[in-house]
Amino acid sequence: ESITIPDSVTKIGVGAFGGCANLKSIKLSENIEEIGYSAFEGCKSLENIDIPETVEKIGMATFRGCEGLKNIQLSEYIREIEGYAFYGCESLENINIPERVKVIEDGTFF
Repeated sequence: ESITIPDSVTKIGVGAFGGCANLKSIKLSENIEEIGYSAFEGCKSLENIDIPETVEKIGMATFRGCEGLKNIQLSEYIREIEGYAFYGCESLENINIPERVKVIEDGTFF
């Protein structure tokens, strides 16, 4: 139900936590530099996530199908949000889009 990513981790790979339907909370390391596509796809119970300042891009379908995701706090350093990143996030109530974002691809919030 809960995951804390230690500070030694700098990358979350493709589909790393995909389909973890009971995952409710994630505390990401402040050293995460990259989150692979579909990393949290299908985590239906996930409600909130804070993306650390070290991440500059949200990959394709990263949070696709996270039906319970309500709040997303993006770092001010995010530059790009790839396609379908938040596809199917039906409960999304709050997300901040930082001024540095230059690209929001197709289907991001579909």
